[in-house]
Parts: sequence; structure tokens; C-alpha cells
Amino acid sequence: MRLVGFAPSPAAKVPAHYDPFQPDRDLIWSLRPDWNGFELNGASVSINSLGLRGPVVTPTPAASVKRILFLGDSVVFGHGLAENSTISNQLQKQLKDRQPEYQSEVLNAGVPGYSTFQSDLYYRLHGQQLKPDLVLLGFCLNDVTERYTSVAKYGGRRIFMKNVDTSAGMSWPRRMWRQLAVRQALVTLQRGSARRGENYRVEKLWTDPTAQHVKEAWQLVFDEIDRLAQAVDESGANFMVVIFPYSFQLPVNGPGDGPQRALTGHLETRGIQFFDVLGPLKQSGEPPEVFFVDDNHFSASGSLVVARQIAELIQDRDLLED
Repeated sequence: MRLVGFAPSPAAKVPAHYDPFQPDRDLIWSLRPDWNGFELNGASVSINSLGLRGPVVTPTPAASVKRILFLGDSVVFGHGLAENSTISNQLQKQLKDRQPEYQSEVLNAGVPGYSTFQSDLYYRLHGQQLKPDLVLLGFCLNDVTERYTSVAKYGGRRIFMKNVDTSAGMSWPRRMWRQLAVRQALVTLQRGSARRGENYRVEKLWTDPTAQHVKEAWQLVFDEIDRLAQAVDESGANFMVVIFPYSFQLPVNGPGDGPQRALTGHLETRGIQFFDVLGPLKQSGEPPEVFFVDDNHFSASGSLVVARQIAELIQDRDLLED
């Protein structure tokens, strides 16, 4: 089986100073605590002892501190950005200027590759112990389709995020099974690698929104956000979903905001607060390259604009009030 090309993909050899990930029994992968290194473009990255990007913070905030926990994926993490340019860092600066009566602290809990199921689980396992006053969920549209569980449904991958072994938390029989070439052959032949690759792309949210697998993926997301919102409410904190667009949605002739409306419609029925970033960015009239460095990751300028908008909403909606 290996000789004819069915060997499972090996882990990539990533230099230690570019590799912030570790296998995680509960979350599949997470950031290495106390790790220091770089993004591939040279931007420096520091992970603190709590496994969060940014400076050292205490597990429990001081009584005078208003703490915000920002959950999400590589957009919240700040892919390709220096620490002082991430949305979390910019948001903390904006809040300090806007609401000097509060000593605000924004914790960056973004992890590249995460989806809503991991944000929900992270909050339950670790986030609520950090005692936030406000929880923000950064939502990217690929949370619906290009998520680990969608890939896993059609066979899964033993190696994810280039070099993370996703079988780390499995029992040894399942772990051995995941490494067999015969398993890879069965997955490919029975489930269909073409279907696995074509169905789970973010473009399907526009081109085939009524397809059964797309509707099922949305329902998973809705359920996960609902669970997270309930957990946050039960812990006594406020909650808001921040919806990030793709750069190709900004032009007038772009594909539209159908996926955003699918999500905001659900959030409205559940009474969950949200902020759709697409509107303010489109209204600015600036070309996408001003705000983005690729399809969905913000530039330093884009992060600043988003942070300003979030800070304004936090102030207007009194989200740091008890």
C-alpha cells in the first residue's frame, strides 16, 4: 500500500523557532506555553505561561481590572503580525483611550486553525478560569467548512497544521490504526478524496448554500456558538461574536454577504450580540489590500480599524459593565 502511494502523510520538519504548536489531548492542538519564536515572515511571537499569545498575565485579574478574553483562530492570533499590531493589542490601547476609568486587559486566545468547537471547548476547560468580564468570539467563515471536524468526517488527517499529530489523545489501538497505509487506502477509495476536497471549501457558502453538507455544517456552528454563549452567561460575563469577512467581499462586485446574514439571523433569534466587520470596511471605500495581507488575514492597518470599531461598540453597549 505504501509503495503505490497510500502512505499517511508524514509530519513536516518545521524548525523549532517556527513551531508554536503542540498536540493536545482535548483540543487536538494548542500553543506551547512559554514559547518564543517567529512567524514565517519574521514577525516575532511570544506565548506566555498560560498558552496565550502576548505578555505574561496572572491567571486571575486584579479586582480593578476589566478583563476581555478574545477567542478565535489565526485572525485573532494575528497571523503575520507583530504583537503590537494584533487586534487584541490594538483593542487594549483603544479601550485605554476611550474608557480610562477602566483598567482593561485583553487576552489573545486565538490559535491558528481553531474553529468554533475548539473555542467552545477551550472556554469550558481554561477560559472561564481566567475570569473574563467580556468574551469575544472572532468568527471567520472558514469555521463553517474548512474545520478539522469536517475533514475528520471524511477520514481525517493524522497530521494537521503541518506537523501536529492529531492522534496524540487517542488510545494506542486507534493511534496505530491511524498510521496504517491500508486505512488511508480505505478512506480514499470508500469516502472519495475528490468529494472531501471539493465540498469543504469556503466558496461553497456562496456557490452552494443550500447543499445538505453546507446546511449541516452551519447547524454545527450554530450549536457550538449557542453552547459557548450559554457557558459565558452562566459564568457571569458578557458575550459578543465578531464576524470577520474575506477580502474578496469588499469590492462592490464581490460575492455579497449571504454567509454573514445566515449567521446574524441565527444570532438575532438567540439574542446573542454580534458585530459584522464587513459593513464598516466596505463603507470605507478603501481597496482590500489596505486592510488585508491575504484572503482573510488583516494587515496592521486592518487590525487597527477593526479594534477601533470593537472598542466603540464595547463603550456604546456598556459591555464591560457588570
